[in-house]
Amino acid sequence: MRRRGPGREEVRVRGLGSITAAEVRLREKKVAILRQALAKHQQAARRIALELRALGDVSVPAAGWVNWSEIYASLPKHFTARDVAALAGVRPAHAASVLHAWVRRRLAVRVARGQYRKRGRA
Repeated sequence: MRRRGPGREEVRVRGLGSITAAEVRLREKKVAILRQALAKHQQAARRIALELRALGDVSVPAAGWVNWSEIYASLPKHFTARDVAALAGVRPAHAASVLHAWVRRRLAVRVARGQYRKRGRA
């Protein structure tokens, strides 16, 4: 009777499993460190672009994608719609639609016109 599949048999080498496991852990640590560095530099670049746009430099492209979770985390307990718009670098109408979604998802509570506060765990 013939064997099916590849003709090679796997050769087991003692200690090789622990080396590959260590390599996997090292690679995961490196990826985590690089992701942290990337996030830090992206945040710094975003802040610089916001300042340039605030000064009237139109050559700086507007942010295409906004990390709203990061914006929410950086807000104080009480904030205004204007704070959100300035922090995200978007128009007030866009910020208002995001705030409306936060209220619906129970992340924020509307206190007064244009004024909000974080809810619960925040």
